[in-house]
Amino acid sequence: MPVFEYVARDGSGAAVRGRAHAEDVRDLASLLRRRGLFLTSAEPRGSGSRERFALRPTELANFAHHMAVLLGAGLTVFSALEALEEHAEEESLQRFSRALREEVERGASLSQALTSTAEGLPQGFVGVVQSGEVTGRLDVAFQRLSAYLERELEFRRRVREALTYPAVVLASAVLVVGVFLTYVVPAFERVYGGAGAELPPLTRAVMSASRAARSLLLPLGAAVVPLVLVPAVRRRAGRQVWAVLEPLVERLPKVGKLVRIARAARFLHSLGHSLASGVPLLSALPAAARAAGKPGWSDVLLGQVERGGRLTDTLRGLPGFPSVAVRLVGLGEESGHVGDMALRAAEVLDREFELQVKRLLTALEPALTVALAAVVGVLLLALYLPIFGLGRAVLRH
Repeated sequence: MPVFEYVARDGSGAAVRGRAHAEDVRDLASLLRRRGLFLTSAEPRGSGSRERFALRPTELANFAHHMAVLLGAGLTVFSALEALEEHAEEESLQRFSRALREEVERGASLSQALTSTAEGLPQGFVGVVQSGEVTGRLDVAFQRLSAYLERELEFRRRVREALTYPAVVLASAVLVVGVFLTYVVPAFERVYGGAGAELPPLTRAVMSASRAARSLLLPLGAAVVPLVLVPAVRRRAGRQVWAVLEPLVERLPKVGKLVRIARAARFLHSLGHSLASGVPLLSALPAAARAAGKPGWSDVLLGQVERGGRLTDTLRGLPGFPSVAVRLVGLGEESGHVGDMALRAAEVLDREFELQVKRLLTALEPALTVALAAVVGVLLLALYLPIFGLGRAVLRH
């Protein structure tokens, strides 16, 4: 991706110089606008061949935590990066800190260094750092980023724990059905074919399914291996599958409500941390929309707010946005503390999400067990029905 050196103006009209990766000048202008800057000139500077880093979520959370501690202790940005480079346990974090330090040494600000060095950062990350640079409180900015990233990690951990039992049951069901269709059913099919027995409709259906499963075995195996062994492929496939399934999942009575609560909580966490760190509302809203997985919300939110509408009214118009969160954000608008109230609303939604997950799993666990038993029972019934028929025929003779 090309690198541009740009000159922009902030909200007060002050000139801001920097360097950023963008597809073209229009993309650069859009990127800067999300940070509250307005592009005045830009010059391409090569193709951006420097190494770029994509830290794992745990590594990024550690980076934000260490920077908050080091900057809070009075170290300069350069010294903090140097200390992190020397003492970080993860090699990837050491290399990331070294690359940032070298950019800062060349005269770039930390937010500019992050833009040119890091990729895959959470939405709004650079904006919060940039606001910390403007206010002179980078340590506070990194404290907020650390809290936000740790909350995201905790959220993912809770979701994984909640899905462990259903995933194990479903994996067991797939394994059992796969063994039946690829090994057990063909053996019975050969026996019944040699006996010349007339098969019941259920047995014929199961045998047709077995033949289809065996014909798809190699293509499915070739598709599953990259998903298991290559994380990038797995993430890309997961995003594509979720984009297709999300509208269907949202229509499910209980699960759809969980998805809407989780999405709103992520939106409010991102919005609250950005506003509390000094990021302008017009820059915080697009980042929060993308953090929630709904970039389409950005145009709706910006359009209403830029025309002078209240944020509360805009949120109320978003499909499925929880009313309790809208009321709390409304209180924040009236008191002038939208960021704090957005964070409080996000905490309320976090607790509701956890409670709803527990209730859903309480009903789901026995249902999955019964469903697995029913599937196995149907397969066994389909395989043994012809035997019962042969037994009755022998008795009649």
